[in-house]
Amino acid sequence: MEPKRRLSRRDFLRLTAVATTGAAIAACAPSTPQVVQVEKPVEVVKEVVKEVPVEKVVEKQVQVVATVQPAEKPVVRWQYDGGGRWMTAAEQSAARWNEDHDDILLLIEPRPPDTFEKLMASMVAGVAPDIFEYWGLWFAKLHQKGQLLDLQPRCDSDLTQEWIDDMVPGEWDNFSRLSFIPGKRVALGRYINFMYLSYNKGFFDEAGVDYPDINWTMDDMKEAAEKLTVREGDQIKRWGGSFRSAHAMERQFYNLNRFGGNFVKWDDPKKCLMGTPEAQEAMEWLRARYWDDQSYVPRLIVNQLGTTALVSGYAAFTEDGGPHYVIRDALDVYDLDYTHICQGPVRRSSYMVTDGYGMWSGGQYQDAAWEVMKYLAGDINQDIRQSVTGQTATRMGVVAKWPDEVVELDAAMANTNLHIPEEAFAMGYGKDDERFFCQAEAEEVINPLLEKVFLVEGGAPVSILADACPQVEAVQTCEAI
Repeated sequence: MEPKRRLSRRDFLRLTAVATTGAAIAACAPSTPQVVQVEKPVEVVKEVVKEVPVEKVVEKQVQVVATVQPAEKPVVRWQYDGGGRWMTAAEQSAARWNEDHDDILLLIEPRPPDTFEKLMASMVAGVAPDIFEYWGLWFAKLHQKGQLLDLQPRCDSDLTQEWIDDMVPGEWDNFSRLSFIPGKRVALGRYINFMYLSYNKGFFDEAGVDYPDINWTMDDMKEAAEKLTVREGDQIKRWGGSFRSAHAMERQFYNLNRFGGNFVKWDDPKKCLMGTPEAQEAMEWLRARYWDDQSYVPRLIVNQLGTTALVSGYAAFTEDGGPHYVIRDALDVYDLDYTHICQGPVRRSSYMVTDGYGMWSGGQYQDAAWEVMKYLAGDINQDIRQSVTGQTATRMGVVAKWPDEVVELDAAMANTNLHIPEEAFAMGYGKDDERFFCQAEAEEVINPLLEKVFLVEGGAPVSILADACPQVEAVQTCEAI
């Protein structure tokens, strides 16, 4: 049995040095430290029996490397409009973006009810989404509140003329007029909602009336509406025609345009033109269909308007947006089709809505949000959205695919005039709605008067709109932003 070894002072110093160094390593080292070995002579003083050379101890020093963590990548919030097909389109588009881009995370969220008020509240609170979906009138209101970012400088630097030229004719210019400030742009296109003349072929056949086509005039439409109206005694069972929201300036404007009239002067948006002979003639033409001929669906009596009145069997034809998904969903009930808005006494005119994407001026990641905006207005997202929802894209290259894509969605659409959208866009008769400089204030005067003319049974005379022009001009006192 070996005798126990006594711990000499030399052994004690060696163990103390190693233990101290080990403790330092354990306390300071990162999980994968970079180790540097340094040979350092250490003089050990002790009483010895024989001379011992200077002993070298290897001391391990840990070099802690400070790693700079990359900044968190920008997160862009996109608030989309609608559920069902529209939610599916947004989900697919966001997934495609996140698959192709690892430097910007795109999150989507649905637009809640009472959207405008809630969006404004979130902007004031500083928590609004970076990108949101609206259309002309609402973009104008948001701009007036100072909440929309001017996109024109970014468009000038990033968008090529080729990219701009592929937009549906008129759409680029329509979006430039949302702010009333030359050279300012507050939105990019999302999809095309265009007013067409949609009709029930079965009802036309039943009444012995030829289907409407590109040659139809306002007189043809008036005559057809009378023949297509079905009466039983004093009761009307079905009306000939329907006009979507005649009681709202946003929809009524293109009816005025057909007669050469306007609500407002384009180059002087504080000037009211509702009293001109052309504007008065246009409104009187439509008023007479509701209350004199009683050949147009009255909203307050039936509580149906536009396409809803058509697919419910209350009207034989309607002027409304589309080719509307409601029409597609009703093709198993009725034989429906659509064509161009009819020619007016002066011109053919239709409402081409500026449905678009806007950017919040208070967003945290504006550069990143702009990259997403270009994607949303570009070919990839436009094609995803068109193929999933059936709504026509804002880019002509994608619109060319619409006939095949919409038939893929709804096979019954194969029997409709699939060429009409591309043809209508190329003809260039779609216009955005007219807006006064202070639009919100003007609407508070105009829309209640339009309701008296087109909603209240019997209809007030259209001259009340002419009489209101001084009042409309008097409220044009808001400031430009």
